[in-house]
Amino acid sequence: MPHHKSASSLGSCRKQPRTPCRATPLEVAPPLNFYTPQRMIDITVLDDDDPDEFGDPKKQVFTMHYNILAHFSLSFRKTLKSDPKCNEITLHGCESTFGLLQNWFYTQKIQGSNGGIKLLEYAKLWKLAKDLGITDLATPLIDIIDTIKPGEDHEEGNTVQDFQTIAYTGTYRSLEDMAVEKTLSAMNALNVDRIFNNMPILCDLASHW
Repeated sequence: MPHHKSASSLGSCRKQPRTPCRATPLEVAPPLNFYTPQRMIDITVLDDDDPDEFGDPKKQVFTMHYNILAHFSLSFRKTLKSDPKCNEITLHGCESTFGLLQNWFYTQKIQGSNGGIKLLEYAKLWKLAKDLGITDLATPLIDIIDTIKPGEDHEEGNTVQDFQTIAYTGTYRSLEDMAVEKTLSAMNALNVDRIFNNMPILCDLASHW
């Protein structure tokens, strides 16, 4: 039967010398192209933790170019390729972050509506980029996060505790390792401050011995 013949033929091919691996069509990002008409895709972001008056998750809808999504995101590319008629994609749990991602898609800038963003927002954006297979964003983000020092306890969104709440959720170890480093760094900084603040007292005590 043709099916068996095909299987046998495939087996003989496997015995041939190896050739360099080629990227699959889905791994190859289509070039950005705004010269021709294209369909728009609605990205519906649901907030499962904040229901509306009817008990349904609150939602935000971001309307974006097909080409933008397919170019930058492996996950979106797979979804759109699998269903050529797809005009809506639903995401959960990124309601506070997707606006930052949309801004990056169109401007290539990591920034909020008022300019800079907080450590917690960087961490959430990195996780979203990893989930959606956006390497061009995830790679520089992890380097930025690594260099940011946590703020004081009153700086909401910038504290070690804020970072830990994100770092230890999900399956990515990179943020977990950074959380340990940032926690130790913050502890060391506090100890150094305490030592220097107590030095005058220690000197006074020593003078009375």
